[in-house]
Amino acid sequence: MHKRIVLLILDGLPAGRSMNVAAMLMTGMSEIICGLCGPPVVDRAGISHPGIGVAPVIIMKAPNHGALQRAYGDAREKGIPAVPFFEKAAGLQTYEEYTSWLQNADGDKEPLLGLALYGFREETAGTVKRCSLWK
Repeated sequence: MHKRIVLLILDGLPAGRSMNVAAMLMTGMSEIICGLCGPPVVDRAGISHPGIGVAPVIIMKAPNHGALQRAYGDAREKGIPAVPFFEKAAGLQTYEEYTSWLQNADGDKEPLLGLALYGFREETAGTVKRCSLWK
């Protein structure tokens, strides 16, 4: 059995914004998961291709901000590695603006647009029970 990445994205966001949230969450996951991508692979023609992700990625819709907040709190309580993407972060232009804002915020109370979790299915299933698979 392998660990998986679960992305929870707030339902109702425009497609482009949802994809941006997912991209930012996966960028954050790269800080948590050592070896997130496999090694480069050389094909028969001798072309080297960068490795791709080694963990399955499940993308789910969170019905509202409350479901994301509960999932984030549950993950912290259970010790499940999690990356939040705060609604406020979407409007900031630089990482310095983000860090300055977050250092003065209560992260457990700020609305989220998305959340990434990393763990075994049994660990993450209860945390995402209010969310549905993205189709």
